[in-house]
Amino acid sequence: MNRSKLFFAAFSSLLLVLSVTSAAWAQAVPTPPVEPSHDVTLQVIIGTNDGAGQPLPAELNNISRNLKGNFSFTNYRVAETFLGRIGNRGDLEYKSIFNLTDQKADTEPQTFFEWSIRGLKTVKDTSDKTVLQAETLRFGGRVPVKFTQDASGKLSPMINYEAIGLNLQRLTFPVGTPTLVGSITMTKSLGTMFLVITVRSAS
Repeated sequence: MNRSKLFFAAFSSLLLVLSVTSAAWAQAVPTPPVEPSHDVTLQVIIGTNDGAGQPLPAELNNISRNLKGNFSFTNYRVAETFLGRIGNRGDLEYKSIFNLTDQKADTEPQTFFEWSIRGLKTVKDTSDKTVLQAETLRFGGRVPVKFTQDASGKLSPMINYEAIGLNLQRLTFPVGTPTLVGSITMTKSLGTMFLVITVRSAS
């Protein structure tokens, strides 16, 4: 009888020790914080000389001054805006079509574009300020180019699709500020394409 009581007491003590140890272990291992997500906006601006055009949106005022100070186009317009959300250190891939020439008729040739951003994350710069860094930013597509005559000189309207693109590595830019990241020269009639990226912390 005494042996049974001793065994029961020892077993109860062991359970108590295991319970306390488990609770302490659970408190000692913190839950890892949830990494932030980012809202990504990529805007395509087209610069041409076909009229004075309309001013760019107010949030692009700094971009507008930059373009007008370095290029001589008379018209700048936002041709397309792409949106996406990714987690910290995440990737985003996007494929789309849009009317590059801003014509309303459905018969106008479409432009095929795809872009991606990989390894987007927050880092600290040399001033200990939080900035964004992407491992790669790629933008490419096929744009319609019209030809009005063939090799013999005869009028023969046709459209060829030409490949254009931009590939950036290890890109760093501020949080929440529209940043001009590159330009792509197209035909004289289509003008020049400018890429502006804005990344904000997702709410």
